[in-house]
Order: sequence, then structure tokens, then C-alpha cells
Amino acid sequence: MVRKFIATLLFTSALTACAEGPSFQEKSASIAPLEKGMSRIFVYRLPHFYQAALQPPVKIENARTGNCQLNSVFYIDVPRGKYVLSATTENTSEVAIDTTKDNITYIRCSVLPGIVIGRARVFEVAPDIGAAEIQKLVLTGAFKPEDVFATPQELPEEEISGPPPHI
Repeated sequence: MVRKFIATLLFTSALTACAEGPSFQEKSASIAPLEKGMSRIFVYRLPHFYQAALQPPVKIENARTGNCQLNSVFYIDVPRGKYVLSATTENTSEVAIDTTKDNITYIRCSVLPGIVIGRARVFEVAPDIGAAEIQKLVLTGAFKPEDVFATPQELPEEEISGPPPHI
């Protein structure tokens, strides 16, 4: 009886951690095309129920984007260049991305067994594999550079060139 209850509870938890909504395939026609000089990075997690409740935050160059949520995909538009994308749970997994050659990059996120809760893992996949795998996943977000990268605030002139403060 208790085992059945725990199994039901775990299964229900796993289902609530899944993204719900229209699939990427259904929404793809409404996605804006890339602007000149930009690249698009798709980050996705397949619908495997292991560690479903864990949704590691994903960062690019230490700037927060979406979460690595089960059965979901989101994308980040960035100027062409080289970036480091990471996901963190009890560890931090990083992948170096060079978008100077390809306009579109696919990053798969997964959660593996860990010592305490689970270990995040992010890695680049081939474009044909990534493009096929995201079709049935739920599109959960789109990030533009201005959404992700903070613009430095301008300091008043005296703060830039003035003498150091006295202590």
C-alpha cells in the first residue's frame, strides 16, 4: 500500500515537472527569422523521466537564460561569436560554443545520477539530430541579447576620472 502511494507520488511529480503546451513544430512558423550577424542556440531536454523534478538553470557567459526543463526547448539569439553555456545542479557542466561557423547550434541538456540530487550535463549535438529531436518538445522561451546580457550603466564623468575616495 505504501509502495503504491510512493510510486504514484513520484509519477505525479515527474509529470508536473514536464513542460506543457504547443510543440516546437506547431510554433515554428511564428518564430522570427535570425537577424543578420546573429546566431541561434537551441537548448533542450528530452522527455526521459529520470530526475524529472530537477530543472537546472542554464546560463550563457554567466547570464541566466531558461531552465533545462523536461520535454522542453528554448532558444537564445546571440551575436556570432564564442560562448560558454552552463547548467548547474550539484555540479556545473559547461560546453564551449563557436557560432562563427554555423547560424544554429543545438545543445542537449540532461540530468544524470549524482551523489546527492543529480548531475547536470550539457553538450552540443549535430544539427540534423538536434533539429529532429526538438520538433515535438514544448517551446518554453526565446531570449534576445538584450534579455540576457546586461548593458553596463554609464557612470558620471567624475566617478570615472576623479581621485580615489578617502578612507
